[in-house]
Amino acid sequence: MEQQQELVSLFDYLGYAAGPALGKQVADTAAKLNQPFGKRYVSTRTYKGMVFLYTPQFLKEFFEAQRLGLDPTAAGQYLNSVKL
Repeated sequence: MEQQQELVSLFDYLGYAAGPALGKQVADTAAKLNQPFGKRYVSTRTYKGMVFLYTPQFLKEFFEAQRLGLDPTAAGQYLNSVKL
């Protein structure tokens, strides 16, 4: 039996709304890296619609690569070689 992974939205991970540009960048990177993802419907004062969900580890690596000025799609090997 396959173990189900925890998936979180960008809002859950960051603590604030990421916006469409960052959301697209994360979604495109996840697709290129064949990362698992999910979707969830949310309804707030400012947004109603589907949001994508990602593993916390992927988001951690994505934002660490971004912080270091690395291309997140090419940074996986580097990030795996250092302790985050």
